[in-house]
Amino acid sequence: MPRRGFSMKQWISLALLIFVGCAGSSAYKPAERHLERQEYTQALRAYLRVLDPRIRDGKRYINYEKEAVTGMGIVYWRMQRFETAERIFQTVLEKDPFFGQAHYYLGMTYEGMGEDRKAIDIYSAYLELPRTDPYKTVILGRLDWLKRITYNRELQKAFQDESQLRTDQLDKQSVAVMYFTNLSQDAYWDPIQKGLADLITRDLKTIEGITVIDRYKINMLMAERNLTIADLANENLISQHAKLLDAYHIVTGSLMISRDMRMTLDATVFKADASVFPQRMDFSGSLSRLFKIEKELVLRIIDHLGVTLDINQRQRLLEVPTENMEAFLSYSRGLGALDQNDFERAQQHFRNAIALDSGFDWADSYLMLPEVWTATQNRNLVRVDHEVTRLVRTTSKGRVRMVYKPPPELLSTWNRLQWMSFGQNAGYIPGNDTREAFQESFEVGPGLFPVLLSQPPAPVPASD
Repeated sequence: MPRRGFSMKQWISLALLIFVGCAGSSAYKPAERHLERQEYTQALRAYLRVLDPRIRDGKRYINYEKEAVTGMGIVYWRMQRFETAERIFQTVLEKDPFFGQAHYYLGMTYEGMGEDRKAIDIYSAYLELPRTDPYKTVILGRLDWLKRITYNRELQKAFQDESQLRTDQLDKQSVAVMYFTNLSQDAYWDPIQKGLADLITRDLKTIEGITVIDRYKINMLMAERNLTIADLANENLISQHAKLLDAYHIVTGSLMISRDMRMTLDATVFKADASVFPQRMDFSGSLSRLFKIEKELVLRIIDHLGVTLDINQRQRLLEVPTENMEAFLSYSRGLGALDQNDFERAQQHFRNAIALDSGFDWADSYLMLPEVWTATQNRNLVRVDHEVTRLVRTTSKGRVRMVYKPPPELLSTWNRLQWMSFGQNAGYIPGNDTREAFQESFEVGPGLFPVLLSQPPAPVPASD
């Protein structure tokens, strides 16, 4: 007998809700079991049952669920069917560009295909992912490892071919921002040498048409040639540095901070072929204006490169990541510790930066636990996949869940709610897509599932 206070219609609706919930909860279990057992054909068919493929009006459709489609891509990746996996992950990212799992496995696919530069480009988009996406820190760890390996390989080749390198072969829109020299008497400001260069590099990377050399490559050049930061600004070595780094423009500079918190900053833009006199730029003012001065410097570098910004690009460029000098110093110390392979100390500095400025997203993007870092630092892709899968699990509903969680003091109330949803395997996760249906009809291209989806059958003649 229905409980008083509920109509029959309400009881039916509740029963349907429970039924649908239970069905959704178990939908992914068979696929996950088959995947763990390396039963790949069965795993593919289990994922397809979730997607419910069908043909209508001569076209193929599925009930699109990004988790299931990505799962199929992972199956093909583990089968080393990289071309098929690539198409699947690209399809997911076209519809859900901020889905970290698809980003990660597309990068891993390019690594499997031997296209490390493509993988780096894919991984580099991790900054755009939501801070609570479980794969964000996984991608950061993999990106760090791959950059070190790739740039070291490129530099070693450049050293071997150094006598044959020519400045006229360099991309005229390429630029390397060297670390700034601290001319102050106080070593307290030394971290800004790398931090300021990082600010400029990140800003320039947002501008389409400019190729910016990564600081990892500069670090390796310094290590291989036993260079100091002052050596990077040596005008007699600029052409050599440019050819080795594959950068037509080289930006160097220095800063001096006085006891009354006044600063002077100078920067110089060199061309590798010395075809024109170097462009020198000088700035001065209160230390509190450092972040605005950096923007002025970046705009002048962009103008020197002959690139024109539209209003939207200019506005985005002028956004300041933090105005807290102590937070910026902690962030800069974290970069230095990372460059020394001191992961624990780097994490302490990044956490301190966030404690000083909770909105400092750049520092937040570097936060990672040791388990994740260790899992991603390996040449063997199968081993990396195994270790990451151990840390990042898929729930019975297909949602991605982290085995570990970040320290709660680093999360806002809103983000803490999101992490609670992940931890409890909840189907509801607060976010911009909350009101979107979980399933939608999606037309499938003829090359997406080549094995399991056959060509549309011939029309059946109408019966009398």
